[in-house]
Amino acid sequence: MLTKMPFLKKISPVPFALYQSKVCIFEHDINDTIFLNTISEKLWDQDRYNEVNVLKLSSDIVASSRFSVDDKSYMFAVTAEESNTLNRQLNDMEKFVEVGVDFLKTQKMKTNLINLPHYIDRKNSTIDFNQDFKMYNIENKFQLEEIALHELIRGNKQNVQLLFNKLININTTPLSKSRLTSQKYRIIGLITLISRMCIRQSCPVGITLRLSDKLTAQLDKIQNSDDIKLFIEYLAVEYYSLLRNNAKNYNSKCINDAIEFININIYKPLNNETISNYLNMNPSYLSSLFKHETGIPLRKFIIDKKVAESKYLLRNTSMSIYDIAMSLHFSNQSHFTKSFKERTGFTPKYYQDVVNSK
Repeated sequence: MLTKMPFLKKISPVPFALYQSKVCIFEHDINDTIFLNTISEKLWDQDRYNEVNVLKLSSDIVASSRFSVDDKSYMFAVTAEESNTLNRQLNDMEKFVEVGVDFLKTQKMKTNLINLPHYIDRKNSTIDFNQDFKMYNIENKFQLEEIALHELIRGNKQNVQLLFNKLININTTPLSKSRLTSQKYRIIGLITLISRMCIRQSCPVGITLRLSDKLTAQLDKIQNSDDIKLFIEYLAVEYYSLLRNNAKNYNSKCINDAIEFININIYKPLNNETISNYLNMNPSYLSSLFKHETGIPLRKFIIDKKVAESKYLLRNTSMSIYDIAMSLHFSNQSHFTKSFKERTGFTPKYYQDVVNSK
C-alpha cells in the first residue's frame, strides 16, 4: 500500500495522511506532528468503516475514512483550510477520500488472465480473450474497448485495470518520440471514450466532463512511465465511483441489462426482438416492463440513444450525415433527420454546421 503513496502525492489536490492503528505512517504536505496526532485522536474511534467523516479543527477541515486491508486497520484523511465555498469544498474532499480509499484497497493484479462473462456478444466468438493482446488488429481493439467498458459497468475493477493497460499498449505505433507522451495521448483518448460511456449510462454531463478535465490535469503531472500503471488503476477507481454514485439503475435487473445491451451495441441493429432474444424474454412483456420501469417506450429509448450518439459523431468526426445514419442503423437518412430534429429542434446538417463554425 505504501508504494502507492508517492503516486497519490503527485496527483493530490490537498494535503493528506495515512494512518495504521492510529499511527501516521505517511503524510503529504502537513508536516505538523501535533495536528496529525489530533486528527488521529479525534477521528479514529469515531470513524465507521468505509464511511467518510468530517471534522472542523480551528480554520481547517478534515475528511477521513477507516478501512481494512489484510486484517489491518487504516485511516485515510485529507485536510484543507476552510474556503468561502464550503459545500463545494466538502464535496470535493469527501470525494477524494472515497476514491483514495478505493485506490489504496485495490489489490495488485496477480495474473494476466481476464475472467470475462460468458454472455458478451462478440463479433468473432473464436477469439481467445486470454491470448496475447499485442497481436490484436484494429477491429479487435474496438472489441477490447467494448469489453473494458462492459467490465467497468459491472464494477469489476481488476479486469478493468488489466484491460485499460492492454488498450494503451496494444498499438506499438508511436504517437510521439517519447514513450511516456505516447502513453499519455492514448490515455486521453481512453478518458474520452469512458466519459462518453458514462454519459450514455445517465451520469450527469457536467460531473462527467469535470472528472475528465481533472484526470487530464492529473495525467499531465506524471513524469515517468512507472507511474502510468498506477494512474490507470486510479482512473478505473474514479470512473467506477462515478458510475456507482450517478448512473441510473432501475429496480428490474432485466431492464438494467437491456439498457446496458443497448449502450454496448449502439452501432448495431436494435429492436424489441433483438433485445428480448438476448434477455430470453417475451418481446411484449419486455416492452411493457420497460415502459413501466423507465416511463419511456423501448423503441423511443433506442432512438434517443442513437441520436445522442450521432451528436457526438457530428461534433467530433468528419463522417457524412448519410454515413452516420447508416452506421447507427437508421432505416434511411430521412428517418435519421426526422428523428434528430424531433429531439433537438435542428436538422443534423444545421447542427453540424453550427458546431463546426464555433
